[in-house]
Amino acid sequence: MQTVFRKNTVLLSSLKFSKPALIILTVLFFAYPNFSQTVNDSSLINQIDRNSFSTGFDKQLNTYNFNSSFILNRNFKKMNFTITERFNSTFIKSEIPNIKDEQFLRAGTEYSFSKKFKMGITAVNNIFSDDRRIAINQASVLNSYLYSKIKISDEVNLNPFFGFSQNTQIGQTDKGILFGSEATVFKNFNDDLILDSYLKYFDENISPRKNTDHAFNLSLTNYFDNNISNILSLSLLQSRKDFYFAADSFVIRDFGIKNNVQSRTESYYKILNKFVYPEIIKNVTFSFDGGAHFRMIDRQTKYRSLNFISPAIFDVDVNELRLEFESAADYVSKIFSGRIGFIFSEREENYRPNNFDVDNIFIEDEKDKAFETKERQESQKNNISNRATLNFTGSLNLSEDDLLIMNFSQNKLRYDTPSELNFDDRDEVLSFFRLQYFRKMNPFFTFFTGSELSINHTVYIFAERSSNNNIKRILKFNAGGDYAGKNFRSKNEFSVSANYTVYDFEDLIPNIRSFSYRQLYYQDSTSLRLFKNIFVTAIAYSKISEQGDFRWNNFTGKPMRDLYENYLEPKLVNVSEKFNYGAGIRVLSLKTFSHRAKIVEKESDYFSIGPVAEFNIYPSKNLLVSLKGNYEFIKSNDNKRQQTTLNIRMLWEL
Repeated sequence: MQTVFRKNTVLLSSLKFSKPALIILTVLFFAYPNFSQTVNDSSLINQIDRNSFSTGFDKQLNTYNFNSSFILNRNFKKMNFTITERFNSTFIKSEIPNIKDEQFLRAGTEYSFSKKFKMGITAVNNIFSDDRRIAINQASVLNSYLYSKIKISDEVNLNPFFGFSQNTQIGQTDKGILFGSEATVFKNFNDDLILDSYLKYFDENISPRKNTDHAFNLSLTNYFDNNISNILSLSLLQSRKDFYFAADSFVIRDFGIKNNVQSRTESYYKILNKFVYPEIIKNVTFSFDGGAHFRMIDRQTKYRSLNFISPAIFDVDVNELRLEFESAADYVSKIFSGRIGFIFSEREENYRPNNFDVDNIFIEDEKDKAFETKERQESQKNNISNRATLNFTGSLNLSEDDLLIMNFSQNKLRYDTPSELNFDDRDEVLSFFRLQYFRKMNPFFTFFTGSELSINHTVYIFAERSSNNNIKRILKFNAGGDYAGKNFRSKNEFSVSANYTVYDFEDLIPNIRSFSYRQLYYQDSTSLRLFKNIFVTAIAYSKISEQGDFRWNNFTGKPMRDLYENYLEPKLVNVSEKFNYGAGIRVLSLKTFSHRAKIVEKESDYFSIGPVAEFNIYPSKNLLVSLKGNYEFIKSNDNKRQQTTLNIRMLWEL
């Protein structure tokens, strides 16, 4: 597949897209034999998706991407057949070209013996390929298994499975068996108590490796009088993945192997409870949430050489505990609706290296010293953080034509590191306020305006990092209008924003300077109907930005750099039931200037102009073919070049 894609991509790039018809034919030609995927399904049992075929090709700068997908399901009385295949390939054209392919294929058939018992067989093939020299640049998984779906009762379903697995990583193939089961329970006890549970047990034994996936989820929903409800949920998850990595020279010499093995076992436990109290007072609903999350990552390397003792020889475990609490009150009436909430969370994360025993007393001291070094290194990652957030959002109907929307948030973060070697301890306070006003002037025109204010204060506790203490203030105002008539539609917005970042100790530290970043921004989107199906559309924006040194105390600044950016894209568009297309021109100008000793000098000058086209065709309700692209003539300072951007898509619902 890499060879096929490389040849076709090189051919496309050599054409320089001067013949679009040949490009489309080439893409569609090599799309048909290659359906596949990048994302696998979590469940091993066949899942029914909508029948479809899609393919696409993108060319952006020096990156070429091709993807396709094919899903087919067919029912023959008591038998069902399904196939899913997806493929994604990326080619990066550079001094050292890179190709990455990801493929997924799933095929299976299922026979229904009765409403309560079904059996099926499924094969799943996953392939990953990357021609870079990375740790795992080649991998594939082939699973085939026999399964059954047993409906024990209306509330209980059981899906056991058994099969064969072939797993390849960096050139080494392992084979073995896989087995397990999935089960679901859904029980409604007189509408007062609802139980919803899911269980998954999966084992893949491919000696010398083993992969497992065990999961249990339980949810209990209890309804009381006056629509009061309480939801208790519990989750227990454990996943183990064994993977190969290239062994170092000492391991190769001592054990005679090419690849070492590392096991990564992740365990996750969660318990949550949510209480909802509607209409505790008129129009008001209260809710309370609380929960605990615990995550543990255990790493184990199979082969270790003791000929060279270093801190890197020890594996590291990670433990994370997170507690969360949330409460909220919602108010809804004809005039006003709003929500006020409070969230508090605390997280503790610990890194701990794993020690091991040795029989050789001559290296025991050396090993213990290396372990102490590793322990000090990992302890610097340990941290405790807590975050408290108070937020409010509301909308007020001032009249039938006037609407006011308000948002407020206050956030406090405290980050502590127990290690004496770490100086990242800090406090952060973030305040945010937004006010928006909408006025419907008439049936065709709506006026809007608004403002935002954000203040973020970061304070490092220890002197070693206190030079980074700063306050960031961001202020924004905007206003605009939206006109929607029969033949004319236009939306315009004008905004001005300012970012002032001020360091607490800039007077004491020469290389720390406060700065400001101001921007004036205008955007426009307009459409005019010329005839029944023909429109003129235009998208445009203009930005003027200024960056400079700044003094907050006397609110003065010194400009250091200016940026002027302008964009315009007018198009003539034809729209109908079966197809629509448009063609126009795209213009982009970007200039930067620097201020030096009261002299303004041009720093860079980028200008791009070229045609842009878009074509969409709908031969039927189930088929869409889309083609978008533009060709640019670029002048950057004294350099000239041309560049193509192309996007091709086809979607066919079978």
